[in-house]
Amino acid sequence: MYQLGHYGAALAMFAPVGALLIGTGQTTPAIVGWMSAVAVSTLPDLDSRVPLFEHRGITHTVWFVILCSGIIGIGAAVVFPAMYLYVTLGVFVGLTSHLLADVLTPMGIRPFGPIYAQKYTLRLTKARNTIANYVILAFGIIVSIAAIYIGSVV
Repeated sequence: MYQLGHYGAALAMFAPVGALLIGTGQTTPAIVGWMSAVAVSTLPDLDSRVPLFEHRGITHTVWFVILCSGIIGIGAAVVFPAMYLYVTLGVFVGLTSHLLADVLTPMGIRPFGPIYAQKYTLRLTKARNTIANYVILAFGIIVSIAAIYIGSVV
């Protein structure tokens, strides 16, 4: 997937958490989590700009998700102590959503590499498919709006 598709995937994947937070009166944490998820949703693709990394290699693994979530979470605890948990959760969801979105493509990912080399792919659409990326973005926006509404009325 490309940038817009990853934004949509992050929005959609954080939606249940956002609805729960809003439903319990925690609107600001919900917004912080959603923003964090979207902000990091394209981070794994830094491998396409850094020659050291193979595309869809180590940055597309659960190890990268855990490491980045931990590092950013620690930083957030120092800088935003009241919101660090929501930032960390958003980062975890945003990075995980990236991996799941890339599973839709024929190239797939190896989320447990280099320990376990199994490739996961659903072969539904190519990453460069503009329509698919816009559909995922629209889906994420619609699901997020629904989550906000549901959280507000529950």
